Amino acid sequence: MGLDLSWIEDFLAVVESKGFARAARQRNITQSAFSKRIRSLENHLGGELIARNRQPLELTELGEQFLNDCKPIIISVRRAEENARQLLGHDRYLLRFSGATTLVQSFYPSWITRKKTLMPEIVPNVLSSRTTPEDVQALESGEYDFFLTYHSSGQVSSFDLEQFEYKILGPEQVVPVCVPVKNGIKPSINLDDLKGVLPYVARLPGSYIGNIVESRIAENDLQVLKTCQGTNGENLLGLVLEGNGITWMPYDRIKNLLCEKKLVLAGGERWTVSIEVRIYKRLGRSRTVVNKFWASIMESGKEFPTKV
Repeated sequence: MGLDLSWIEDFLAVVESKGFARAARQRNITQSAFSKRIRSLENHLGGELIARNRQPLELTELGEQFLNDCKPIIISVRRAEENARQLLGHDRYLLRFSGATTLVQSFYPSWITRKKTLMPEIVPNVLSSRTTPEDVQALESGEYDFFLTYHSSGQVSSFDLEQFEYKILGPEQVVPVCVPVKNGIKPSINLDDLKGVLPYVARLPGSYIGNIVESRIAENDLQVLKTCQGTNGENLLGLVLEGNGITWMPYDRIKNLLCEKKLVLAGGERWTVSIEVRIYKRLGRSRTVVNKFWASIMESGKEFPTKV
């Protein structure tokens, strides 16, 4: 009996979801049946892929090697499926987007609505972002058509590879914010007159904005106390609004909160980080609707923030 491709997809689901229960739900089967399929894969290969006695889940040496070897297989199969759908005219007007959470939640809705007035035939789907390596793989395999993200000139992007191209939608600034002092407009925490350790509401490692902010903190030799952490900028924003410290947020996301005096800037210009908003797609053959949408995107800052 040969290697069942569905076993490989089961294995990748375990790796991506970091657990058997979540992976089974993702694959829409019972956990016991799912575990048997993973065991069948291990029996076929002749060794354990997953160290089941470790928490959190860890791969064995064989598991790590198999993961590296099978990723290109899945990418090739997904690309072949997409090419077949394209040839047969399936999903003719479907566009699949993903991106940094803040962009998807604040910029994307008004932007794509405006785009639909220019291309009313498109059917845009928004898919959840994952980790950076998984997002790169999803874009490369065709699971996403487009990926929206931030880019800092001081950092190397995982998407800056030969298989991708990008357009700059516009400039953005990441600014430090906190709540004002009670019944006032001054910041409750002032980076320009900081006494002691900075209470910092931080993003977890691997965040698109978090990496940029951590670099600025290191440049200024700030001593920080991470009061809270999270992967989602929207959750962190709620924590800051409750007075848990300061965080850095893209200006377009919090400009209304600044106008309403619910938040204030927590420091001068030297604490602001200038970045770009970019949209990426993979190079090479794409569906007609993907190419048409790509051609409709204006560069040089004419897309972000949304122009009316």
